[in-house]
Amino acid sequence: MPRAANIFLPRLYESPPMRLILVAAPMSAHHPFRLAADMSAAQVQRARTLSGRLGGSACQTAPGTGVLALELGLQPNDCAALGAQDFGHWTDMTLDEVAATDPEALSLWTRDPEARPGGGTSLTDLCATVRPWLDQMAASSADRVVALAAPPVLRGVIVSALDLPPIAGFRLDIHPLAPIHLVHDGQRWTWRPGNPD
Repeated sequence: MPRAANIFLPRLYESPPMRLILVAAPMSAHHPFRLAADMSAAQVQRARTLSGRLGGSACQTAPGTGVLALELGLQPNDCAALGAQDFGHWTDMTLDEVAATDPEALSLWTRDPEARPGGGTSLTDLCATVRPWLDQMAASSADRVVALAAPPVLRGVIVSALDLPPIAGFRLDIHPLAPIHLVHDGQRWTWRPGNPD
């Protein structure tokens, strides 16, 4: 008796799958709504370790992540979509300052994908902004692209790539310099855990 087809298996294509490697840039320790101005010695060492695996890849960088790209052995290539997160008037505030002056808005932002932090960009809006960029990556002739951005932006990328409801973004804990691998097989994006080099 023939075995039933497994409908969950991805379709096979003649061309190799396109790999998108997401790497979160460190955020400022004192101002968590903006990128760190400098990396710590440990972060620099981590980036240089990763460069052995990522060096030579095509690269897409959020504005402000060019130094990280160079530490990873990559050529910066600014991409506006990856810098789409806007924290409005929270940008230069500490978390304690936001909690003291705008506690209800801060609480809402952690559970409502429509909430606009500091009057900036909601998670829902962010997902809509990065989706066209994801489509461009899926159609790219490169077989591997590394994307560098802030953790909130990468939440939007993952939610959009996997067609998750935006609220799922709050359940994604993204650590700086911990690569996340997405693969496009010509039809859809999938998340591939580990280091599928």
